[in-house]
Amino acid sequence: MKILTALIIAIAVVIAVIVLVRLDTTGRKGSGLGEEYVYDVKALSKIDPNLILYEESGQAIPSGFTNARGIAVDSQGSIYVAGDKAIRIFARGGTLLGQIELTDMPRCLAVADDGKIYIGFKEHVEVYDRGGKTTGWLGEFW
Repeated sequence: MKILTALIIAIAVVIAVIVLVRLDTTGRKGSGLGEEYVYDVKALSKIDPNLILYEESGQAIPSGFTNARGIAVDSQGSIYVAGDKAIRIFARGGTLLGQIELTDMPRCLAVADDGKIYIGFKEHVEVYDRGGKTTGWLGEFW
């Protein structure tokens, strides 16, 4: 029994040493991915159509943001886009309906059925009405 236990411990030590030797703690070996990402449209034709669940159904709506961070749709179909220290509200067709100026870069947003807009920042969530008026604040997440 002692020999079997010693053998198991020896095998575990050898495996641990091999793992440690192969471990790339400096990052010199890289990720193994190529320098360039290639999007092969021809490969999409080989996908089984039964696996495709969604398709593009409308035109793109340019948000005008350099850095868009989130998107949401309200119960009337208005589209809310968060980015560049603002929220922009668009009609379904892409017409700009309004904008809410923010003091910081938003990280995400959600629109409730009652029209309240919840905007997530790095450390807290702010609540606005559709007119851009602050209606609340949901504390810090630290």
